[in-house]
Amino acid sequence: MTNIAAANLLNFPIGVYVMTTTGVLDLPSAVRKAVYLDALHANPALFALSLMTWALTSILGGYVAARIARENEIIVGALSSWTCIALAANSLVQGLSGQPMWQFLVWLPGSPVLGALGGYVTRTTRGKGA
Repeated sequence: MTNIAAANLLNFPIGVYVMTTTGVLDLPSAVRKAVYLDALHANPALFALSLMTWALTSILGGYVAARIARENEIIVGALSSWTCIALAANSLVQGLSGQPMWQFLVWLPGSPVLGALGGYVTRTTRGKGA
């Protein structure tokens, strides 16, 4: 949950910027999400910043989960991403995501790998070695 909360918090300014510069809020609610995502994907710098934020918060989520667990840090870090994957899959299946399929397919293995990296950071900062 750390990664979800942190990602939403850190991506909030990006969302506000996209919404205020594109006039998304003036559009009918039925098209807001599509226009917002199109605008975000059309700006490579903002899209890259958004993806980097999600990646860093996946690492953070794995780090926090591993710190709490205090054992099996890498596995716990990887498993910390299950909520993100489940929510993304559910949104994709129900057609609520607006996320391109390629992005989901990248995050499917990417999120646990980044979470495991967070667990690895926890392990190495505790002096247990690799």
